[in-house]
Amino acid sequence: VLSFEYLIFLLAVFCIYWLSPEKNKKYILIIASFLFCLSYWKTEAFFVLLYIFAIYIFGKNTNIAKVYFFSIILALIPLIIYKYFPFFILKHINGSCFVGISFVSFRAISYLADIYKTKRSISLVDYLLYMLFFPAYISGPIEGANLFLNSVDEQKTIRWDSFVEAIIIIAYGFAIKLVLAD
Repeated sequence: VLSFEYLIFLLAVFCIYWLSPEKNKKYILIIASFLFCLSYWKTEAFFVLLYIFAIYIFGKNTNIAKVYFFSIILALIPLIIYKYFPFFILKHINGSCFVGISFVSFRAISYLADIYKTKRSISLVDYLLYMLFFPAYISGPIEGANLFLNSVDEQKTIRWDSFVEAIIIIAYGFAIKLVLAD
């Protein structure tokens, strides 16, 4: 996943994000994340959006134990179908199946568990950001919705020394990837 195109995409999103007004930043990340995911989910994009919205709607009613249990089952269905019953689905021309289905499914379960435990109501914008946030798809981990959203809502400032250090770490990782993986 780490490629020159990804680095250009990341840099573009980074610049647009930091140059945008605060009120637009979450929307920028959602759009960028969906564009990133669309590059992998060409044929599954509609299904993924339908799945994500279904989990959100069921998640609104997880204060009832039976609905919570049913929501978890619903979150697992795509994972079970794509991973354990591949003969039920048509494979792509290159023979691969739905990239990221495990991540999406476990992220949905994490969201459902968080709102069930905390009784916190999460807006659709925050939920979409949590489910689609593209850097998490390549680096992980699957963290709880509340932890993720709290870190997104924190005010951030860029310090030059931290920025330079991050660029060095990214360049080093990219160089290692080019040498070892390609």
